[in-house]
Amino acid sequence: GNIVREYATINCGTVKGGGLTKIADNCMFMAYVHVAHDCQLANNVVIANTTNFAGHVMVEDNVRIGGVCAFNQFVRVGRFAYIAGESAVNKDILPFTMVQGMGEYAVSRATNKVGLERAGFSKDEVDNIHRGIRALLMGNRTIEEALDLIAKECVPSPNIEHLVNFVRKSE
Repeated sequence: GNIVREYATINCGTVKGGGLTKIADNCMFMAYVHVAHDCQLANNVVIANTTNFAGHVMVEDNVRIGGVCAFNQFVRVGRFAYIAGESAVNKDILPFTMVQGMGEYAVSRATNKVGLERAGFSKDEVDNIHRGIRALLMGNRTIEEALDLIAKECVPSPNIEHLVNFVRKSE
């Protein structure tokens, strides 16, 4: 169920990288998209024209990526992230966030509320995720302080658990 448009390229995996480039289901690669060796893209990922992934990039489910974006090697993109066009991504992108980096490296700017609502998340869960994202993005907290705040202020849910685990695994 994937759509691969004109001049898109997808490279094979390498021996050192595990030998696998993996594209899951229902993805769309618009014209001139490049997916390098050993990348893993999950389900329902949409990538606009002339976006390039270096090797070993991992993209989770339901991510939307604008055109003319560039991803460094070993970057992870969390599920339901929305990345604005012309963004250069050099570090992991939090799940459930909107990201922009025009003229500079991309940073998470806000919760992807519209994307979550369109995907069928309840208002309560969108608000819950938003509290978690704000704990990470707002204020001068350390990561551990932000995670402690999430534990105190957010209702436990699979999405909050995913967010916390993503942050803990980020390098």
